[in-house]
Amino acid sequence: MAKGMQKFGSAAMTPIAVLPAAALLLALGNLLLELEAVHQVFAVTGGALDGAGAFIIENIGLIFAVGLAIGLADDASIAGFTAVISYVIITGIAGIEAEMGILAGIAAALTAALLYNRFHTIRLHPWLSFFGGRRFVPIIAALASVLVGGALALIWPILDSGIQAAGQWIQSAGGIGIGIYGALERLLLPIGMHHVLNAFVLAVMGEFETISGVLVRGEVFRFLAGDPAAGFFLAGAYPIKLFALPAACLAMYRAARPTQRLKVKGLLIAAAATSILTGITEPVEFAFLFTAPLLYGVHVLLTGSAFWLGQLLGFRHGFGSSAGILEYVLNLHLAERPWLLLPLGIAYGLIYYLLFTWLIKKLNLATPGRLATETQADIKADHETAQKIIADLGGAENLVKINSCLTRLRVTVQDSAKVDRAHLEQLAPVVGKDEALQIVVGTVADELKILVRKLTNK
Repeated sequence: MAKGMQKFGSAAMTPIAVLPAAALLLALGNLLLELEAVHQVFAVTGGALDGAGAFIIENIGLIFAVGLAIGLADDASIAGFTAVISYVIITGIAGIEAEMGILAGIAAALTAALLYNRFHTIRLHPWLSFFGGRRFVPIIAALASVLVGGALALIWPILDSGIQAAGQWIQSAGGIGIGIYGALERLLLPIGMHHVLNAFVLAVMGEFETISGVLVRGEVFRFLAGDPAAGFFLAGAYPIKLFALPAACLAMYRAARPTQRLKVKGLLIAAAATSILTGITEPVEFAFLFTAPLLYGVHVLLTGSAFWLGQLLGFRHGFGSSAGILEYVLNLHLAERPWLLLPLGIAYGLIYYLLFTWLIKKLNLATPGRLATETQADIKADHETAQKIIADLGGAENLVKINSCLTRLRVTVQDSAKVDRAHLEQLAPVVGKDEALQIVVGTVADELKILVRKLTNK
């Protein structure tokens, strides 16, 4: 189960990475459309960009089908091709393309990937050898997709009712429901299960019909499509990522021992900048999660309160992938009371700085710069680092698979007893147990994955 969820989360990063492009196109398109009175060329260009962004959102199911299938089938391009066929058949038979959104894409991706992994090496009778191997995969997937589409046509009304009921409960809970979501999303982050929660809230919950008559589901997609009711489940992330966590970095730097401040300065500055610029927070959070879990518990509760307070004050904003400063600016035209970010952000920044400083010093918490022996170093995407990772995982022969998400290497080993976890954790935090592990290396994860694959021929 853990291996499957780990691989799914890693594969989901590919289609998710497309969302900032949609946000950028929609934002630029709307900006140019506002300048229509200046010159007609702005209207034409703006309309084209806005249409391109809307096209991505409207076809997000197909995008998820292809991206997920390739990731789940270990980068096999034929799996992506098969997923397109599966998606067309499933949605055509079930008649649910508009309603299901990415769920139809997930169904097609799972069908394509599972059948690829099972049949891509199949051998047929010499008379039929042309249709063997990889060519057999789209054939069997087309047949299987007929059954999947028929099954979904029967069960979707039941699933739809359940999803709608859950969404209505969360939405009817108002600020409390939003606050619970914000806290749970951070609480589940260390074990990588936040993707499951986000898949429902951000990509499924709620529905909105666009001007062109397209039905859009999910908080993210509805916000980008212009739904005035979407964005409350997203806005609370901005004061945390743009102000609070950078303030936590400052608190940890100031609380570090004088002899260690220079050593941790680069780490904390890079972590804070990553949170502000990209909205990726793991470099900050993993700096204190394992050595001072109490701080992480405080962070979870404060994040929930930020989501709740944002809704209470009417702060509505959103993003395509993560709440970085760029997406905050790009999506201003869709936001409501975006100026509230400044007082909210400053308030949470002060709370994080003062509370983290007090707790670290009062309880002598082992944050960066206060450890008995500082082992965490800047992680570089070079051959030396890749070789260390391979060795600590028990060698190339013990490494079964390696993938990556934004900040983690997600690996599967054959024998967990051969993993030198203690030595590996001197390089980076390690999450998980048994054969499925996640190594939190930061934003160099994808580069390191490529290097490890080259060195091990995986």
